[in-house]
Amino acid sequence: MFTKNKLWVISVLMVIALTLAGCSSDSQELPDPTPEDMETQIDDDSQVDMEFSDDIGDSVALPAGYPQDLFPIYGESYIFGVVELEGGYTITAFSKDDFQDVAAFYKNVLEGTVVTYESDRADGYTSFGTIGEYTYNFDTGASVELEGYITSIVIMLMPN
Repeated sequence: MFTKNKLWVISVLMVIALTLAGCSSDSQELPDPTPEDMETQIDDDSQVDMEFSDDIGDSVALPAGYPQDLFPIYGESYIFGVVELEGGYTITAFSKDDFQDVAAFYKNVLEGTVVTYESDRADGYTSFGTIGEYTYNFDTGASVELEGYITSIVIMLMPN
């Protein structure tokens, strides 16, 4: 019995020693990034349109090409920001309604779509998948970011 315990302890110590040896290799310091390294690279042919609201409650307009019939904006949402890039859209909005009501609305919108991932928790709802000619990423949850608004909404649509 003593030999088995001794063998077991030696095995555990060997595993720990090998693990620590692997972690103790020389670390290399990376140089500080330059501003050029941190710039977002966008093709010269790409057109990025961004619009953000300056006044709380004063929504920005959706782009003319946004597929409102495919992925509508919830009720009386305040659209804080819109980014349009190469046929894709990112919408950031807020609602005065509870996020569970907003989530229920979008679950209905997404019924019959191809859902790749879905998370329905007590504090938020996230869905990722395909709707029409787009890959979508949708997220809503409780929010305290803007006074008077209790729910955040983020919609990302990327053309397939």
